[in-house]
Amino acid sequence: NTEEYGSLSVYITKKLVSASKETPAGDLVWDLVETFPETFGDCYIVNDQKVCLYKKAQLVVGEMFHRFSSEDDRFNFADGNNLTAYIDNVICASMRYKKVIVPCQELTERIESCTELPKGSEDEVALRAAAMVGIELVIAEM
Repeated sequence: NTEEYGSLSVYITKKLVSASKETPAGDLVWDLVETFPETFGDCYIVNDQKVCLYKKAQLVVGEMFHRFSSEDDRFNFADGNNLTAYIDNVICASMRYKKVIVPCQELTERIESCTELPKGSEDEVALRAAAMVGIELVIAEM
């Protein structure tokens, strides 16, 4: 829990003591979410379904993987390349611009009229989830 570590830098330092390249990136993502839920708990309820995207947690782990994996085996996570895309408004806009995702007419009108989509709203979560699927489809075609 947060009290045990106090800060993200202390958490990462302590985690590195026991880390190796066999440590799955996915485990570190889950651990970040559980240890710092206010910061990394990117989950919402949509139509009675829990939808978790974990953008920030994956971003932290992914950045450590990409920056340090060639220098330090503790960051060379075997599954580091399997982290999903870090879905935010820019990715959603790009996927929409490239027509990888096509929102319904009502949502398109809201977007084009610059109506804010509140964080965690059904539309915002659906758009981010669709963008994540779109990214995976693009990757599969490469």
